[in-house]
Amino acid sequence: MLKSEAVVRIAKSVIIGGICFCLLACGLTARLWQRREVPLSDVTSGTISAVIPGKGNHYGAYLAGYLAQKNQDYERTAFYFERVLSGDPENEKLKASLYFLKAVQGQFDDMLPLVRDIAAMKRPELLADYVLMAHAVRQGDYGAAADFLKRKPAYGLDPVLKPAVEAWLFAGEGKRKEAEAALKGVLKEPKMEPFYLYYSGLIHLYLKDEDAADKDFRRLAESGYPSLTALVFIRDFYEKRGQWRVGESVYDQFQKSIASQAAARDVVDGLKRNNDITPAEGISIVFYDMSVALGPLGIEETSLLFNELALYLAPTATIPKIWGAEVFESIKGYRAANRMYDRIREPSDIILFKKAINLMTEGAYGQSLPILRDISRRNRGNPLVQRLLGESYSQVGDYASAVKAYERAAAVLRQTERRSELGRVLFETGAAYDEMGEADKSEKVLLEALQMSPNDALILNYLGYSWLEQGKNPEEAFEMVQKANELMPDDPHIMDSLALGYYYKKEYQKALILAERSTDMIPYSSVAYSHLGDIYAAMGRYREAIYQYRKALDLTADMTPELRRELERKISSVEKRGE
Repeated sequence: MLKSEAVVRIAKSVIIGGICFCLLACGLTARLWQRREVPLSDVTSGTISAVIPGKGNHYGAYLAGYLAQKNQDYERTAFYFERVLSGDPENEKLKASLYFLKAVQGQFDDMLPLVRDIAAMKRPELLADYVLMAHAVRQGDYGAAADFLKRKPAYGLDPVLKPAVEAWLFAGEGKRKEAEAALKGVLKEPKMEPFYLYYSGLIHLYLKDEDAADKDFRRLAESGYPSLTALVFIRDFYEKRGQWRVGESVYDQFQKSIASQAAARDVVDGLKRNNDITPAEGISIVFYDMSVALGPLGIEETSLLFNELALYLAPTATIPKIWGAEVFESIKGYRAANRMYDRIREPSDIILFKKAINLMTEGAYGQSLPILRDISRRNRGNPLVQRLLGESYSQVGDYASAVKAYERAAAVLRQTERRSELGRVLFETGAAYDEMGEADKSEKVLLEALQMSPNDALILNYLGYSWLEQGKNPEEAFEMVQKANELMPDDPHIMDSLALGYYYKKEYQKALILAERSTDMIPYSSVAYSHLGDIYAAMGRYREAIYQYRKALDLTADMTPELRRELERKISSVEKRGE
């Protein structure tokens, strides 16, 4: 749900203090991929309402919506909450929830009656008055839009928002002096001069006064560009004037601002404006800037609402779509993020790459694979693209293709000094060979990986565990898993490997302590329970061993036909020993 007005007021001082320079830095940051289990609500939220009969259907719909919301599925949540509201139409809390869910999906035109109900509640933090104002702007009725602003209750961010919005409304009516006077209200807040200059330049562009816009933009270049949208506007303005060249202050500051942000450069370089600025687009930029300022402060819901308002007024804008996707990603709403990326007409490779990562995070490797294959054809020299392509191939069981992708990544990295990264790619290659049953190739590649990255706990653990299972180089194998445990003492999989090492050394008590901790931390692992059973059996605790073997048989996460047969054999053997 949206944060309270009190939280917004507290945030205001932080926003004003840092807004000028955080806007450019916040967007388009790289994010490391990590696996995440798909929540149970993915399966149950669509059916649970049908399970609860009779009068309970409304409760069932609420519960289904609640589960969908926990899974960041806003579309299904809104569907179920609408069903609940039909049975309880005066429930203001539910109305506010439904309003938010539709707002962050940009469904403003479809929800105007609901917006009017929310505005009547006089809850300024829900921004309903700004929605109504934006609707009037879309109709070209600047007078009605101004009336909404006059009647709205005070909002914590009004000192920043209202002057900029009012200035654009005056500009829309051709009232230049009133627009310039209203915009000066922005300067009452500290450190807002870059925004004042940016908005002033845009308004002067709209009013066809390019010389005034030039003065604003040159002063802006001296203080630093406040956002990606500013970079696009100002670059295109000076390109049209034939002044976009080295030595011009605006050009040099542009290059300095964007030099260290490859992703930002990719986006800005790919955007060209073909139309003149309009009041709707100007207000859209104000909303986008506010969204970006709020995002890093933990006010993601309000940030998303502002961002959708920006897109409501400028539906073809690209940068707000990228930003909205990143906000969804920050709250693990990966499917919602990808729906936002899907709204971009001509996505760049970076956008497609981020979409593929989101799919991998959700475990949808079959869907990430064609995207990464497409990107890979244009990015053969990018080792990260090749690695993730290899991972997607591995996850769908195509290990031969995975090896080829990993080898392309390794070939690039061998030409660099990035030894640890090369070591990790070689580790992934060795693991793929192992899955193919190519034990000799796997070992050879893993040994090279260890040379490149001798302190990589995952490589040490993988090779050491492999040797322990084979009974090969037992002392060296034990030292490997022991070192891996020292490097990552809280990793349950490495604990399991070290427990196996102690088991083979017949130090059963040490093995038992580690194995019990490991199964507590990874209760879904049949392999870990199998090892625990082996340790109990070796200690003569046969009933406990059989219990652990049977528990392993009940699990499916890492179960294989071979492991199932082995567990059944162990149960039979231990039962005979315990007789």
